[in-house]
Amino acid sequence: MMRCVCVLFLARAASTSASDQHCSSRVSATEDETSLLQAVETRLKTVSELDPIPPSKRALNITGCTKTELPLLMLMGLPHAGSTSFANQLNLHPNLSYGYTKEHRFFATRGSPAQTVDTSVPDYLSGFNVPCDVTYTFDANPNTLYLGQPRADHHGIKFLATPGLDAVKLTRTLLGDVVRFILLIRDPVDLLNSRYGLASIQDESYHWFTCFAESLANWFAVFARQSFLILRSEDYFVDEPKSLAIALDFLGLPSREYTASELEPSGRRRTSVSRISSETRRAFHMQMANQKCKQDLEEMTQMRFAWPES
Repeated sequence: MMRCVCVLFLARAASTSASDQHCSSRVSATEDETSLLQAVETRLKTVSELDPIPPSKRALNITGCTKTELPLLMLMGLPHAGSTSFANQLNLHPNLSYGYTKEHRFFATRGSPAQTVDTSVPDYLSGFNVPCDVTYTFDANPNTLYLGQPRADHHGIKFLATPGLDAVKLTRTLLGDVVRFILLIRDPVDLLNSRYGLASIQDESYHWFTCFAESLANWFAVFARQSFLILRSEDYFVDEPKSLAIALDFLGLPSREYTASELEPSGRRRTSVSRISSETRRAFHMQMANQKCKQDLEEMTQMRFAWPES
C-alpha cells in the first residue's frame, strides 16, 4: 500500500516548494473506509473551538534539504511508562525525528479544549517537516494505543474516531501499512497509581486503561505482528541504552551512544506517587478480569510480564 499525503476528502492546505519531498500517491479506500473518513471529516469540523498551531510556527530551525512526511513510526504509549524519555532519546538520533513536537494531537487528544490539536490531515502533516536524512518521522502520542480500546470512549480522551477496530483501520488508511509501532508496557498497578492515584487501583472503572490486550487485539488484527516492538518499561528503567539499542535495531538504524545527561528521565513518570502495598497489588491481580487481560497479553505478545504479586 502506498503511503498517503493527501487523503480523499482533504487537499493540501499550502503549496509545496520544489525543495520539499512528498509522497504524492493516495491510498484507495474501501467503501467502509470511505464512510470512516467522512465521519472523521465531521469530527474535525467539531473541534473548531480549539486553537490549532499555524503551520508557519511549526518549522524546525533547519537548513538545507527538508521533507514533509507522515509518520513511519508510532511510539504508541504508554503514558506514565517512560514514553516521554524514550521519545526524546529517539529524537536525538539523526535518522529519527518527531518533528515540531513529541505529542501530535491528531489521533488522540487528552486535556482541556484549550489544548491545541491538528484539525486536518494537512495540519497534521505540517508538523513533520524534517531534514532529508531522517529515515523515520514519528508520532509519540502516548494515548495512541487506546484508539483500539472500545472501552476508552468517554474517558476524557478525544479520538479521531470511535475507538475500536474501525478506528485502527482508519489509522491504516491514513498512514498506510508500512508504518511501524513501538509500545512500552508498564505494570498496570504502577501505571494506575502514577496517572490516576492510589484509589484507582481498586476502582474497576479505570481498568479499561490497563487491559492492554483488548487494545492490542485490534491493532494486531489490522497490522502485521512484525510491525510491532513491545518493550517492558521495567527493563527500560533498569537499562535505558539496551532498550534504545533494541528499538534502533528493530528500525534497522545504526546504534547511537547516549551521554549520562541524555539518559536522565523526563515526563510524568518522575511525579511523586503513593507507595503501593503488596496487599493492594495482590488484590488487583487476583481479579479474574485482570488475570485474563494479563494472560491474553502474554499469549499475543509471546512475552512474560513478571509484575509483583501477579
